[in-house]
Amino acid sequence: MAHSTVGLEKNGLIKECPVGFSWTTLFFGGFPALLRGHALMGLIQIILQVLTASLSALVFAFIYNKMYINYRLEDGYKFAQVSGKKGKEEIEADLGIKFPEV
Repeated sequence: MAHSTVGLEKNGLIKECPVGFSWTTLFFGGFPALLRGHALMGLIQIILQVLTASLSALVFAFIYNKMYINYRLEDGYKFAQVSGKKGKEEIEADLGIKFPEV
């Protein structure tokens, strides 16, 4: 099944943000967040994994990609492109957010 991604742009730099369930978060916990530059959330996820015997990774797998998109939007990124089976409007409806345009 194809996974949709949203391209967010700021100062000519485009960040690809996955949409939906995060398999990388499920298997690797907070490390994908750390590698994406979302350091505080990565550390929070790692601490919660230790405290909950990794059960929190299951919860974060469902919500982390949306959290990452919101993190980038709050940092000033704007919608640039979408790839995958879903269109922009469908992704906005699924996430419950409206992407600002470049």
